[in-house]
Amino acid sequence: MAAHQMPRGYAATASADRGIAPCHFEQVITTGALRTARASFASTTLGTMVFSELLVAQLKERTKATFSKAVERLRSCHRFATGESGLGPMTGQAFPFPSVGEASAGFVFVVSVGGVKVPQYLDIARFAGVLATFSGIGGSTSQFETLLKTASAKIEKVL
Repeated sequence: MAAHQMPRGYAATASADRGIAPCHFEQVITTGALRTARASFASTTLGTMVFSELLVAQLKERTKATFSKAVERLRSCHRFATGESGLGPMTGQAFPFPSVGEASAGFVFVVSVGGVKVPQYLDIARFAGVLATFSGIGGSTSQFETLLKTASAKIEKVL
């Protein structure tokens, strides 16, 4: 998705999000990738949220199994240390975001920063030969769902 396709109030930013590292789901979906693309956008007016999108082109016959393996990893990733100074442990759980693509699975991870709980929303989806992850750090569930639907619609339009 390009910056001009984002809702008003977002601007392109450097990709800071590299997934939920202890869960290693990005390693699962990028192994054997034909091509990857990543984009990040930061909210400038709608409250603090960074939205990232990772698209991974895979051989079509591999996408279903790869998607299932990544979702399985995320479902087993409940609580872990962040390894960063000042942050408490991160906890995660499945979350029922709207279904997108041919299949999708949503999760919410929460970490405490200076006593404030900061959510990280994550949705992984399968679109034909493309696996996509959508991540939102901060903000609200409704903000993330709006961006998830917008980004997914763009992918479906292209495919």
